[in-house]
Amino acid sequence: MQLETVRAEKSDDIWPFLTVSNRFGPRHDDILRPWAESPRNASPPRGPFDLDSTIDLHLLACLNVGSTGIGLFDPMERLRHANPAFAEAYAARVDDQPSWEALMRGCHANRRGLLIETDDIEAWLASERRSHRQMPSRAFESRRVDGQRLWITESLQSDGWLLVVVSDVTALSAPAPADGDEAHASPDAGQIDVLTGLPNRRNILHRLDTLLATSRQLRMPLSLAVLEIDDFGTAVGQHGREDGDRLLEHFAGQVRRHLRPLDELGRIGDCGFLLLMPNTTITGADEALARLRGALRGAVPLPTRPGFRYDFSAGVAPVLAADGPSDAFTRADGALYLAKTRGRGCQALVDPGEVGALRATSGATA
Repeated sequence: MQLETVRAEKSDDIWPFLTVSNRFGPRHDDILRPWAESPRNASPPRGPFDLDSTIDLHLLACLNVGSTGIGLFDPMERLRHANPAFAEAYAARVDDQPSWEALMRGCHANRRGLLIETDDIEAWLASERRSHRQMPSRAFESRRVDGQRLWITESLQSDGWLLVVVSDVTALSAPAPADGDEAHASPDAGQIDVLTGLPNRRNILHRLDTLLATSRQLRMPLSLAVLEIDDFGTAVGQHGREDGDRLLEHFAGQVRRHLRPLDELGRIGDCGFLLLMPNTTITGADEALARLRGALRGAVPLPTRPGFRYDFSAGVAPVLAADGPSDAFTRADGALYLAKTRGRGCQALVDPGEVGALRATSGATA
């Protein structure tokens, strides 16, 4: 698209704003410096974009030093521009113009920047490819290794350039302490299941309420699954409560390791868990649980009993526009009941096109 060159009035305060770098073309100061040194009535030069006024320079400066991360990827997926906040969030060396995949591999290998909990980075990348650059815009929550919570928005342009905006939402996600408790209670007091380290029932249902509001606002899908370890009572009866606790810890660790950083898991009962999957359709949730099931089949949850194996049942439901938190949870819980009556070791899905309809899947990996 042709942009009309608009004359910009030079002023004495232009120099502080000529240091903003543009990594997908010449530096702005390289373009503007000759103009700034020319007679005051000279026309501004053509650069990667034209300047309406020095307001544009102020805007560029603010974007460069602000707390919101700004990154721009070219159609070949090279990071061509990033402000310091973006570079910090992704632990990126911008001068190297890394690819998106290189950034993700670096975060995973070095345990810096984005938190990517998986033993198989290739499988994780393949899974992410199903949604990355597949729609004009998407938004999702993620985390950094240091625990900082991030809200990431991706906007794909028609020419293949991808704008990524990263905002720190840690303060918005933290539960507010009760009156009078600020000086005595830790931030996680009453919010965490002591055995597994997961959010407890009250906490994860609060997160469901928050994600439901976000899903409506951004018009993105949200799926949830109620999970239950199969034959847990039998395992405890045969091997003892201590091994039962190890089994719960193992399951919680496996779910966190094999799903995405933005997915949230909480313990809601003795052997029951609630999994929240933002920006995920019911089909995507079904595939994610199938991959988790495949990983469990090769795991050794109890080192003292190397032959012991276990499985889980799941009920999966989409969150609909008119839903309150209890509506989707009730449907997923009903689907879990169907999965258990079908012989366990599978997941049952609520058909998003017909809310009352349920179907079971084997949970086998592709």
